[in-house]
Amino acid sequence: MIIRYHHFFELLSFILSLVFYKSLKEKKLEAFAPFLGITLIVEILASNWQLWSQRNDIVYNIYLLISYPFQLAVFKNVLQLNKRQNFLFNIFSLIFMLIATSSTIFLTGIFIFNNYYYMLIQLINICFSVLILFKIVTNDEKDYSLWKNPYFWVFGACFLFGLGSLTVVSLRQFIILYDLTINGKHIYQVIMPFLIVILYSSYSYGFYLCKKRETK
Repeated sequence: MIIRYHHFFELLSFILSLVFYKSLKEKKLEAFAPFLGITLIVEILASNWQLWSQRNDIVYNIYLLISYPFQLAVFKNVLQLNKRQNFLFNIFSLIFMLIATSSTIFLTGIFIFNNYYYMLIQLINICFSVLILFKIVTNDEKDYSLWKNPYFWVFGACFLFGLGSLTVVSLRQFIILYDLTINGKHIYQVIMPFLIVILYSSYSYGFYLCKKRETK
């Protein structure tokens, strides 16, 4: 079995999401627990998929379709939408997932990675993360500390990961075409794990801050 270094950061964030589940629930972040559990299983499965096939695209295609509703649930809960906004968000989520499923099955095919869907996910993540970050930055509390706010670490990392991965995926074909490598690996194979480490490290610290703020 192949275990890559970034899997340990994913495992840590998943464990902390369970350990601090009550605190995450107070912060409307409880959907991270099942999301991270699914992510960890899929990442390890994808890394070992070469035992059966050279391409693991099907694993990630199914993963994106199953896991993204959990991310949408996090955004909806944290944004604290009113009744009308909540209704519109649900309609948007339903339409988006129907389009994503249809494009994966009928456009690209389940065995070819759906770049379009992935890029749309990252664009949506960036937009919602910006909304949440703007909300906490404009907070009027006098004792407010941005660096101690779990939302800053969770959604700030989500924003950075979205920008980074969106750039990498957009240039993937260019990188392969011109064989751009570092130590024998294509650049995206080096950058993506690094972005994953930053993302899940920030998640872990954000979850810890949820517990720390609760105990004050």
